[in-house]
Amino acid sequence: MGRLEDLFAEMDSYCWDSVPDYDYPNKDSYRRCIPRVWKKILDDSGVILEGMVLDVCCGPVSIGALHPDTVGYDLEPIYIKELRKNGIPGVIGDFRALPFDDNSFDLVVCFGPSSSPYQEGTMKIERRLDVADLVRTVTSELIRVSRGFVLISTNPDFTMNKVPEEFKDRILAQDSSHILYRA
Repeated sequence: MGRLEDLFAEMDSYCWDSVPDYDYPNKDSYRRCIPRVWKKILDDSGVILEGMVLDVCCGPVSIGALHPDTVGYDLEPIYIKELRKNGIPGVIGDFRALPFDDNSFDLVVCFGPSSSPYQEGTMKIERRLDVADLVRTVTSELIRVSRGFVLISTNPDFTMNKVPEEFKDRILAQDSSHILYRA
């Protein structure tokens, strides 16, 4: 596990010149639209952005657009490079094994977790991972690094269909679009 300062130093020394710039036709509208979607999810769940926030599977636009004390985390270097260009610190890595110390963040959000990169034939994964095992592993990691709350949204595998039995007693709120756990 690692301290944030050490992880940020590692990201500072990353070979960013080897990572292409992130660009797509609707980049500006995406930047404007996505924070509104997140704001609605936060409002619906009753979560208030305060303290240190970790945005797991952040993509190229992090919740850091709404809250300054946010760290983005994604598997794709191109997304973390984009965050860094916009002044949002980020760390590259797999959400099955977060490199952060226990209880590092007041809130951990994961808007749009996907199981697709962990299927056979993608990203050098040897076999298709069982979705229930993936959800259990990721949920455990999200809870481990939070000292407050974990908000997972948008993917039915993570919010509804495969809630790990061992975490059901931590659920504070749940609907068809999100699940809120206490750490």
